[in-house]
Amino acid sequence: MTALSAIKVMTWNIHGGMGPDGLHDLDRMITLVRQVDPDVLALQEVDARRQSGAEHPLSLLKRVLGLHGVAAAAIVTPDGDYGQVLMSRWPMTDTEVHDISVPGREPRRAITTIVDAPSGRIFAG
Repeated sequence: MTALSAIKVMTWNIHGGMGPDGLHDLDRMITLVRQVDPDVLALQEVDARRQSGAEHPLSLLKRVLGLHGVAAAAIVTPDGDYGQVLMSRWPMTDTEVHDISVPGREPRRAITTIVDAPSGRIFAG
């Protein structure tokens, strides 16, 4: 087993999968993520609301990118949820979702985890 010399991390506020043209299109986002090919991927504003019959974005991302992942829903409504997603090329353990909300403001969540990378365990959050 060879040690990793670097870990590639990508963070992105995907605005619910909305592109600059105002169209909701997760496939375009997935194409860009594939081009970057991150080891760890953190996404904000992942929106699964108002998508009747559609696959949840976390399930879709895990299926097409082949990554391990966890979602932290900050807002849950009858038609879906909205929040963050943390994904990794490698398995994640000791994962926790933290409520970091402030009264009177939109709910917030943070995710912490241990990434079991080939070169050793990495704390991500």
